[in-house]
Amino acid sequence: MSLLVSVTGKTAPYTDANAPILMQNSIKERIAKLREEIAQISEANRLHLQSGKKMPGAAGDQQRRLQRLQEILDELMSLTDWKKV
Repeated sequence: MSLLVSVTGKTAPYTDANAPILMQNSIKERIAKLREEIAQISEANRLHLQSGKKMPGAAGDQQRRLQRLQEILDELMSLTDWKKV
């Protein structure tokens, strides 16, 4: 038998009824991490625009940030697609 550890540290038997709660919590945690990454990318973009200087490699860095933002957007869309089913 598997045990489920709650936020309070107490254990409870794992059942299929716990699965939606676990899925919802893991999705919330992933979204929180993605939001944090978006904030970091946003700050990097702000610094890039604020500097006004064209540093070597800056264009490549900017392109990588934009690509990562698109990947995050795609992941967020896939995380919310399960609600449509």
